[in-house]
Amino acid sequence: MKTIEDQLSDLRSIDIDIRRSIEAELLYVKEMDRSINVHVDELGFAAYFMGDSPNFLTTLHNGSIVPRGINLRQDSVERHNGEDNHTFELYFPLFLELEGCFVTSHVSRYVVDLNRRKHDAIFKYGSGDINLVRAEEHSIAYAKELYDAFYSYTIPLLGRSNILFSGHSMEDLDKRPDICIVSKENFEGLPLKSIFENEFRDVRINDPFLYEEGYFKCFAENFLQGDIIEIEINKKLYLEQSHKKHDFSDVSAKISRSVLGYLG
Repeated sequence: MKTIEDQLSDLRSIDIDIRRSIEAELLYVKEMDRSINVHVDELGFAAYFMGDSPNFLTTLHNGSIVPRGINLRQDSVERHNGEDNHTFELYFPLFLELEGCFVTSHVSRYVVDLNRRKHDAIFKYGSGDINLVRAEEHSIAYAKELYDAFYSYTIPLLGRSNILFSGHSMEDLDKRPDICIVSKENFEGLPLKSIFENEFRDVRINDPFLYEEGYFKCFAENFLQGDIIEIEINKKLYLEQSHKKHDFSDVSAKISRSVLGYLG
C-alpha cells in the first residue's frame, strides 16, 4: 500500500488511458481524505484502505476504459449507458463512514465483467452475447489477466471482512424502481428494504435483478461471516445525460444513511 501522494507520483508503468482515469480518482480521494492508503494494480483496479474496520466495499462496474487493441460493438453512448457511471463517487462517502477497504475497477464491464464467472466475463455481458468486434491476442490475454489478478487480490481481503457492500446503478427502463436490493433473503419485510424506504420512494427486492446473477457476492459468501449488501440505484436519481445532477451529494447521503441505519 502507498499514500495517495506516493501513488500519484508513481503511475508511470500503467497504460496511459488507465493512468488518466486512476489519476483523476486519486485526486478526488485526496481531496476527501488525504490519509487514505491505496494499492493501484497496473491492470486496471485500485483498492483504498482506511482504518482497521472489517468492511469491504466495491464498485465493480464503475470503469469505462477500453484498452487499445480492443474494438467493441457498442458506440460510446450505448456503452456508457450500460456502465455504472460515477458510482465510485456516489458510494465513496459511505466508505468514509464504514472505513475498511474499497475496491473499484477502471476497465469497462464490456471488456471484462468482474461480477461474472470467468467464462462469461471476458467480452461478454448478461445474456452471453459477445460484444467484441475485434481484439488482438494480447488484449484477450490482458482481460483474462485482469480478472485473475482481481480475484487473487480480493480473496485475502474478503477473508478479513465481515461486511460486503457492492454498489451498482441501473438504467431507467421499463418502470424500474428507485432502488433494487439484490438479496438472498427475498421477502417483503426485509429490514434493509424498510430502512431504504425512509429515503427512497420505490424500493424492491430482486426486481429487476436477481441475487444469483451477480457472481462476486456469491463468490464472497465463501469468505464472509457477516452481511452482504448489494444495491442497484436508478440512474435517473443522480444523473442527467451521464452528468451528475446538482443534488448528487444528497442522493449519496441517502444511501449512506440507509446502510448505516441498517447496520446500526
